Amino acid sequence: MKKFFLFFCLISFLITNLSYASESSELTKQVEEPELPLSADSSHSGDKLNIHEAIELALEKNVDLNQIRKDHEIAKNNIKIANRLQNPSFEMDYGIGNTNKGNPQQIGISQVIELGKRSPRKKKAQVELRLSDDSIKAAEFEVKMDVREAFIRLAAAKSKLKNIHDQKEIILKLVSISETKIEPNTPDMDIMPSKIVLNQFILKENNARAAVLAAKYDFNKALNVNRSQEDNTFYDIEDDDLQDDGFVSHLTPSPKSVMPKFDDVALSAYEKRYDLKIAKNEIEAAKKNLDITIRQRIPDIEVGGGYAYMSSYQNEGNGMISGAYAKANLVNLPLLYNYSPEIKNAKLQLEQAQLRYESTKNKATTSLMSAYEKFIIAQKNLNYYNSDLISNSKEILKIAAQNYAQEKSDVTSLVFVQQSYSEIMDAYIDSLCNYYISWINFLREYNDETIDMNISL
Repeated sequence: MKKFFLFFCLISFLITNLSYASESSELTKQVEEPELPLSADSSHSGDKLNIHEAIELALEKNVDLNQIRKDHEIAKNNIKIANRLQNPSFEMDYGIGNTNKGNPQQIGISQVIELGKRSPRKKKAQVELRLSDDSIKAAEFEVKMDVREAFIRLAAAKSKLKNIHDQKEIILKLVSISETKIEPNTPDMDIMPSKIVLNQFILKENNARAAVLAAKYDFNKALNVNRSQEDNTFYDIEDDDLQDDGFVSHLTPSPKSVMPKFDDVALSAYEKRYDLKIAKNEIEAAKKNLDITIRQRIPDIEVGGGYAYMSSYQNEGNGMISGAYAKANLVNLPLLYNYSPEIKNAKLQLEQAQLRYESTKNKATTSLMSAYEKFIIAQKNLNYYNSDLISNSKEILKIAAQNYAQEKSDVTSLVFVQQSYSEIMDAYIDSLCNYYISWINFLREYNDETIDMNISL
């Protein structure tokens, strides 16, 4: 009776350690890290980041972002280019040959003055600067979302690895205990199915380790920090499991939160989405371009002046032999070519920009609605796991363990129940990961991380 009681306590202890859903903070404290290949290993590898540190690192050192940020300085320089004055021209005439009274010579300078063109060019360049800034902000936001998604997927991969490892260890102990109960020289057919399941878990664990390593590479790819011989850091995350009580730390609302109505979300998103801001500025830039094109028909003025003289002369005491001169010309008169094709193209480009804005808005509405609905579904699924499925599965596992402890069933039955429970826990981790990712995808469409769950417009 005493042995039976100790055996029952052992089984109960093992089952208690399976309470991943209700005690997720205790699910994994020490994840067994997969060994890195030599190409990814270094003396600096293993720097662990929380989600806030990962985002800050990417915003500071992401190579793509630093490349895109150069567009801001380029756009600022384009304003100076658009506002430029025409360079002056230096002129010199020197007459050669015999003449009755001498050859005229002159030296001077001329300047073309554009009429009605510089200001529209500058205004268009200013719009393009706003376009550049919005594009940079959009790229920064997308990088933050990519880092968050890669972070969550790595945490989920670690959770799966830990879950499989724990289940394998429990089944291994059950098989070991059962083997001690078998009499020598007797068939172990009752244990063979359990050993097969155990071998399956060993394979699953190997695959899970590979998945963790792949997720680490994806995480570092999302960070996109320039690696060199001096700094060859391969980053990891602090989280060793995907907790179901860490929504705040992972910048995600609780699954119990109530989402605002879609219409309110959509109206707010229209004001925040960078693609709509960019599309609006493209319309403004197209209008400025049309204005510039029409103004090409305005002639420019060329003004100049200088000094004229004769190096040799016969004036018989009459005539002027030297002095200053001034001139003014109308240049680029639209007589032979009046820029009609350019103007037509500019109008068509404006129409294209307007249609592009409508298309962007329509697609934004559809994408936002899809992301909104997917998040609602992910929220319901996760709540179902938390409220019913996990607790029911734990109860079945508890009953199976009790039956085995009371010798009402064999170890194979318990192992199969254990295997089913493990599959449910894997699905639960997938559901939890999907909940986090669905929220990130919703934010991608909303284009703002600070959404108010009680939007009031």
